[in-house]
Amino acid sequence: MASRQFQFPSPSSKPATIGLLIAISAGFVLAWIPQIREILSPLMAIRVPGTMPWSFLTYPFIGSGNGGELLFFLLLLFWLYMMGTGLEAQVGTRGLLGLFFGGAFLAGITYWLVSLALSSPGILTGAGLAVSMLTMYWAGKNRQAQASFFGVIPMPAPVLAGLIALLIVFGYGTGSPLRGLALLVPLGIFFALGSDLIRLPSTASLSDKKEKKRKDEEFRDYMDKVKDREKEREERERLRKLFESSSKDDEPK
Repeated sequence: MASRQFQFPSPSSKPATIGLLIAISAGFVLAWIPQIREILSPLMAIRVPGTMPWSFLTYPFIGSGNGGELLFFLLLLFWLYMMGTGLEAQVGTRGLLGLFFGGAFLAGITYWLVSLALSSPGILTGAGLAVSMLTMYWAGKNRQAQASFFGVIPMPAPVLAGLIALLIVFGYGTGSPLRGLALLVPLGIFFALGSDLIRLPSTASLSDKKEKKRKDEEFRDYMDKVKDREKEREERERLRKLFESSSKDDEPK
């Protein structure tokens, strides 16, 4: 099948993407201020071995505090803008937020569990993993499409997925190669989800099941009422016949 150029829509009606961009930017700036970073980082970052339970969802919104990463951070925002607007147009606002937080959780807990097993302490901050998970989902969902890598290098979606996987392995596997390789698992899961190789129950299907259950219960209630009315009718008919029989017996002979 011929490949097609994927067109990213205007972000004007993409509130989830814009909201994520603002929240992630705020976290980067706040973490750059040491006094604020000392308060927020222990609460929001994933720390090995001990971490807060909610940190698996909050670590994308706190930076490392290193201002020297500004250029890479801006590139990350640009990439999130591209992926976010494209995906939000396909899966909707709630769908994009679900993918972002679901991907952040899956990748974050994988990082933490593997680091714990390898006795490799560390701190995980930033939205790099979460955005990479979105990219893998997009690449799986749009396998025949082409995307421009940072608006410069056009490449097919599967090639883009392979490049992202390579960057994650080497980037997050520094000092612990097994940890980088382990992150291929959540990345692969999200690619499979986008490709429909793995299917999750959709909100629509769950709603349909609830609606069917409600209608079935209403039908059962209706049939019970019909049966009750039928019994009442039969009882009235029995009493009528009994009354008529009694009246005949009382007539003079």
